[in-house]
Amino acid sequence: MPNLTSCQLLERWARSEPDRPALVWSPAERVITYRELWSQSGKVARALQELGLEKGDRVVFLSPACPQFPAAFYGVLRAGGVVVPLNPLSKVPEVQRCLEDTGAQVVLASREWGARLRETHLSRSLRYTLSLEELEEAAQPWQDPQPVALDPHRDLACILYSSGTTGLPKGAALTHRNVVADLLASRAAGLLREGSRYVHFLPLCHCAGLLALFNAGVCVGAYQVLVPRFDPREVLRLVEAHGARELFAVPPALRELVEAAEGMRFSYRGLRFVNTAALPLDRELAQRTEEVFGCPATEHIGMTETAGPMNVSVPPQTVKRGSVGPPVPGLEERVVDPDTGAELGPGVVGELQVRGPMVTVGYWNNPEANREAFTEGWFRTGDLVRFDEEGYLWWVDRRKEMIKYKGYSIAPAELEEVLRQHPAVREACVVPKPHPELGEVPKAFVVRRGQVTAEELLRFAEERLAPYKRVREVEFVEELPKSAVGKVLRRVLADRERSAKSPAVGGGNP
Repeated sequence: MPNLTSCQLLERWARSEPDRPALVWSPAERVITYRELWSQSGKVARALQELGLEKGDRVVFLSPACPQFPAAFYGVLRAGGVVVPLNPLSKVPEVQRCLEDTGAQVVLASREWGARLRETHLSRSLRYTLSLEELEEAAQPWQDPQPVALDPHRDLACILYSSGTTGLPKGAALTHRNVVADLLASRAAGLLREGSRYVHFLPLCHCAGLLALFNAGVCVGAYQVLVPRFDPREVLRLVEAHGARELFAVPPALRELVEAAEGMRFSYRGLRFVNTAALPLDRELAQRTEEVFGCPATEHIGMTETAGPMNVSVPPQTVKRGSVGPPVPGLEERVVDPDTGAELGPGVVGELQVRGPMVTVGYWNNPEANREAFTEGWFRTGDLVRFDEEGYLWWVDRRKEMIKYKGYSIAPAELEEVLRQHPAVREACVVPKPHPELGEVPKAFVVRRGQVTAEELLRFAEERLAPYKRVREVEFVEELPKSAVGKVLRRVLADRERSAKSPAVGGGNP
């Protein structure tokens, strides 16, 4: 592991190939070169220093993708600040909780959020609220920032809040070393490289969008086209116009892209792979993806706590349908019995634990969460997985989301995969429904693509699952609750079921 920060990697490109495109802002087809990004981020850093920003100060970002975002991100890092990205769709109480938790000194926001924050007293630590446009204007008179000595092993680059699938979101503290370690591992695994070209539409408030694609792409010399919002037809147009080599999407967005491509008879064949994460890629969607784009459909698994991908396999590596691949270089993994901690061999399902230079140094201001998350130097991911004989990882489910039925443990993801095999099912989410006698039973929330009744789906699942695993109730919904990157928020539906008083009905006897 080189003792470097992302800013030093950016500087290397700016000095060696200053006119090389670092980013393209798609609405105006504006090319941002490495020279421009380095220069403008230096101005931003100096402007922030003049406002009193010091090394280690936390800076909250509360804005969608915009032309000013890249320089602001690297400007904060060059000034020694710590980037804390929040979803611009957050509510005021959520923002207030984050500000209080991090003790943030500065908020860099969209114009809308800037106005809202100025009207609301949110935190005693907050000194400045600036829109990114105001920051850009304030930075113009300045040049290089005052030098800041950063220790990549100790100094934080980001605090990223997890999606909070169980309990309140926790802020994963990531050092400069964590961030660089994962982007170099992604490069070594072939996920991103200097010749990569892709359209980037994932939210910059999330680890995947901010670190795994945006920052990693800049640091490895990739060519990325930033888009302000996801529009499947526009993304496909940009893929072809810019000669994209890779396509990154979560499965719900990928389904929209596939359907749009099928409708417009998309014929571009320059992609070397399509890669998904956050949700399992079902077989039907994978097959349609490969037919439409003429390249392998692959998956990876990652975490906010590891600054990005943990396991991935992309060509020319062997890609196994349904597997997320072997660990990225530099990351150690083991599977243990969740109850005893005993290490398990190939083919046995257990909890995934990891350690390596990309693993978070801990949760911000949360010693209790740190005690639960780390054991003898290993980070407990909470994922239930198995390895095959070749070291490929097969994801099963989240340990804390397991349904406890009569002492049995049922993985919701397994049931969801079965339901998605029905041609009338577009999306499915299975959650535990409390039952006075059985503990919990599986209930499915389903988004339909065609005509089907609850009884038909219950019979369909019953024919394909062990008796104790069968779905007991189906509720049809127009859409499933999702995070900024399209990850289904199972906890939202699970919380609703826990608050309900009536036992599950439908699907026959328990």
